Amino acid sequence: PDAFLGHKLVALAVPSNKTLTQNDLLGQCIARLPRHKLPEPIHFVPTIPKHASGKVDREKCLAMFYQINGGNGR
Repeated sequence: PDAFLGHKLVALAVPSNKTLTQNDLLGQCIARLPRHKLPEPIHFVPTIPKHASGKVDREKCLAMFYQINGGNGR
């Protein structure tokens, strides 16, 4: 949740290697995305939950985000 935007963009990422850092990923985002679309924060997770159809399960991703942040959205 965000007071100004309604929702803040957050990234859940599955790292392809053990040396990837949040700063590396953020640098790639800065090079390719407009400023208002930059994720804050970036969390590394073991897997991204998906439906049987292969689409990302946004409800489970949101639950995962809240679990990482101790139950609150910030």
